[in-house]
Amino acid sequence: MVYLKKLTIQGFKSFGSRRISIEVGKGLVVVTGPNGGGKSNILDAIRFALGELSAHNLRVGRMAELVHDDPSTNWARVSITLDNSDGALPIDSSDVTISRRISRSGESEYYVNGRQVSRNELLTMLSMANLKPSGFNIVPQGSVVEIAEKSGAELRKMLEEVAGISDYEKRKAEAEEQLAIAEKNLAIARASAKEVKARVKQLEKERNQAHRRRLVEEFLNGIRGLRLERSLENLRRELEEVDRRLLSIEEEISDLEAERKELGARKALLEKRLESEKAGLNELESRLSDLDLRRKAAESRASELRVKISTLKERIERIRKEKSYLISLRESLVKRLRELEIVREKLKEDELKGYGMKPMSVRKPYGESDKRH
Repeated sequence: MVYLKKLTIQGFKSFGSRRISIEVGKGLVVVTGPNGGGKSNILDAIRFALGELSAHNLRVGRMAELVHDDPSTNWARVSITLDNSDGALPIDSSDVTISRRISRSGESEYYVNGRQVSRNELLTMLSMANLKPSGFNIVPQGSVVEIAEKSGAELRKMLEEVAGISDYEKRKAEAEEQLAIAEKNLAIARASAKEVKARVKQLEKERNQAHRRRLVEEFLNGIRGLRLERSLENLRRELEEVDRRLLSIEEEISDLEAERKELGARKALLEKRLESEKAGLNELESRLSDLDLRRKAAESRASELRVKISTLKERIERIRKEKSYLISLRESLVKRLRELEIVREKLKEDELKGYGMKPMSVRKPYGESDKRH
């Protein structure tokens, strides 16, 4: 059990700005004085320091009225020192000083051994020693008669409250309520875990399908690549053959042109001998005409070969574009597979965290590496 050892009051109600300390010993202590001397204010000060929030219980209209009427006083402070020799309060000290400071705005600050705390922390600490601002630790005027007039059930309820049984029942009810909420959250978590497991299985199935599809695409792309390479090689050979044939035809045209010039020269000579050698001249003209026909035929063949060369070049360009598209498609499929792997790993990590397990590293699927081909 804790005992009140000292009470310090400054600026509270009828007490002025001068700090007043009252030493209190064990046993019966009586405070006497004339009416209006502030005897009841001492009891109010103790209740105030213990965290009382009711202005009615502190016998004022509003909390700001607890500050002394002197205009130079802007705050009030009450400190009580409790004997904690038996360790009823959870503080490693034989003396515990509880202070409360209130400003004219009505805002309060709480301190325990000089350390600022919240009101909830203070009330929790005091409840360990069964101390309450409005409990039966403090019996104000008129309460004795009120207690004497209580019924048996009311007295029992009061005794349970004094003994701390009611607080125990309240904490027990709160604990049971929190337990029910925890069980509900656990059931929700289990249901979520089942959904996550189902989703992970679905993602694993999709990943396997994507992996098989990628392997098939790589195999088909390989085959298409080989076919394209063979087609390109064949087209290169055909182009070389056409180039050789074109060169041969151009050489033949050159030879025919030289021969035509030679025949022209011979024609000139033969024209001089026209009168004497008309028969020979006619023969030469016939040969010259034949050569012209052969030259024209060669030029026609050369034009056809040029058209064929242009067509082959266009085919080569289309094949190159198709090869580039297949490479881009393969990279897109690999990127999609990686994204699926990341989603699957994320879901597995969430599932493992739900069971309190550490995530395990997973080997990358076959064919997935940072090396680019």
